[in-house]
Amino acid sequence: MPTGATLFYGAQCASGCPGIGSIFATGVTLLPTSPGNPVGITWKDQTTAIYPSTVTSQVQCGDGLLNHPGPCDSFAMNRNFRTPYVENWTLGIQHAFSGKVSLDATYVGNHGVKLPGVIDLNQTDPVTGVQPFAATFPYLGFINYLSNIYGSAYHGLQTTLTARNYHGLDFVAGYTYSHALDDLSSNWVAFLPMDSTRPFLDHGSSDEDIRHRFTFSITYALPERKTRSQLLEGWQVNTIITMQSGQPWNVNDQSNNFSGTNDLADRWDLFGNPADFKSSGQNSLPLCINGAPGGCTYVNSPSGNTIALSDQQTAADWGACLSHAPAGSAMNASLMAAISGGSGGCYASFNGKSFLLPNAMGAFGTMGRNIFRDTGFHNVDLSVSKNFRLGERMKAQFRLETFNIFNHPNYANPNGATSGYGQGAFADPSAVGSFGCGCATPDNAAFNPVLGSGSNRAIQLGLKFIF
Repeated sequence: MPTGATLFYGAQCASGCPGIGSIFATGVTLLPTSPGNPVGITWKDQTTAIYPSTVTSQVQCGDGLLNHPGPCDSFAMNRNFRTPYVENWTLGIQHAFSGKVSLDATYVGNHGVKLPGVIDLNQTDPVTGVQPFAATFPYLGFINYLSNIYGSAYHGLQTTLTARNYHGLDFVAGYTYSHALDDLSSNWVAFLPMDSTRPFLDHGSSDEDIRHRFTFSITYALPERKTRSQLLEGWQVNTIITMQSGQPWNVNDQSNNFSGTNDLADRWDLFGNPADFKSSGQNSLPLCINGAPGGCTYVNSPSGNTIALSDQQTAADWGACLSHAPAGSAMNASLMAAISGGSGGCYASFNGKSFLLPNAMGAFGTMGRNIFRDTGFHNVDLSVSKNFRLGERMKAQFRLETFNIFNHPNYANPNGATSGYGQGAFADPSAVGSFGCGCATPDNAAFNPVLGSGSNRAIQLGLKFIF
């Protein structure tokens, strides 16, 4: 809220009072920002405000009563803000089976301390509907506060088996079993916690948590037999195999305000197993709005077609939804409000065993942060090369390289993570038709179509001369 804004609240400032506080500096000039602003803003001295009156007079903050303007949102920062830091520790063991084969096993751990995070100091109480600073500062809305409130932890077992020139075979096999936890994984586009009075409730698996990851890189020089045509010599096969388990994705309702906090950071209520809500790749998760034929549907991407579940499954899923949100309950009121407003309903897993419903009016959802997972990443690259000798001082190498040779579909993470869209892209249950959808390959979702990063099968040929 710019210094000097006119304030309207109560009887004492019914006609407006000058803004409190001032910011002064000396000898700093901000250059003109556009041709329409040839003067710019000059920080002249210790007695002249930075913002000219022509700017601050247009900003009005009030209590919203009578004809007063509404409250202004503000941002604050801990004046004792500290630099975040990370503590690391490792313990490893190595064993050589021979001069060509070795094993390396290492425990890796780290702990992030004093990580930055934002909470709303003026979050509306879901029970009373009153903001904590309403009596003292009725002209303020959100008070987003940046401080060192978060932390992170990582524990992982990293193993590597290496072979060098083992009967013409070189390979590196790596497996990692790990768990990354934090309170917030993104600083550059951070959501508020579900409950700013209890931000620790957002502690859970990190967006970047990959529980299992296996890589296998092989180079094999085929046995040779000397011939005049060189057809039986100079052949080499290379492959890289990558397999990893799914990364978490969070649910964040950015339209409804069922909790009443006005922060639009609600999570919903889950009934069943989070594993049943694994991202469905090219399909959104089924949404039920009634038990009639066509009442439960999902959307296929990229066709955009809406596909209905069978009449039998629709009736069964809707009956289960109502069993968790019976008529007359606060959750049923949220469910019906979402359906009538076109901002959600009851999401059912494809196996019909788990259900996701809007949180009850005036209450927070029961599901934790980042409890769902995407489909993981599975990729095999393969290349074949042939070397030709062209005299004593030159040789040529021909290469055939294939990426994702089996054309296995990999889908982006609905909420972003490290292989998906921007934060919260398809993880909003109020966005009907897209919730839970991967909707693209990881490379396209990240606007980085690099070979081997999750696209469809690609083949390239190469010829190299060495002299």
